[in-house]
Amino acid sequence: MKHYISFCFLLILILNSQISHAEQGSRAKAEKIFKQKCMDCHSDQTVYPWYAQLPIIHDLIQADVTKGRSYLNLEKELFSVKHDKDIPKHVIVELESVITTGTMPPLQYRAMHWDKAITKQEKLMILDWLDELKGLVIEPIPAKDSLGLDQSKILLGEKLF
Repeated sequence: MKHYISFCFLLILILNSQISHAEQGSRAKAEKIFKQKCMDCHSDQTVYPWYAQLPIIHDLIQADVTKGRSYLNLEKELFSVKHDKDIPKHVIVELESVITTGTMPPLQYRAMHWDKAITKQEKLMILDWLDELKGLVIEPIPAKDSLGLDQSKILLGEKLF
């Protein structure tokens, strides 16, 4: 019996390790893409180009960076989260939306930084990871009213139980 318990414990550790490595692999690939392509506007680690020092351009770039951070700060909402299952659902939905629609990076940014456009292969890698995340995130049960149930039956059920 003792060997059986030890074997089961070892098996659980191995399986957990494999899941963790798989999670890290997909996430690591996605994070690498985000760091290369998105961090200038969606983090506090903006690397400004040389022309950002020019008076009018500086204000335009700073406004874009501020706007980008207000929509999504990758450092705070993604990279600081230790486990995939703890990534907020709204972040997953936002990322999936901008990746599938191709709205990020914006056209005016791509015009000046053509190396920052996300390739089809990169999109697929990110979307695959986001699909994995959807299975990990537990959604709360909606409020009673939003289920379209008969309130009188709900009250009767509460009285009975």
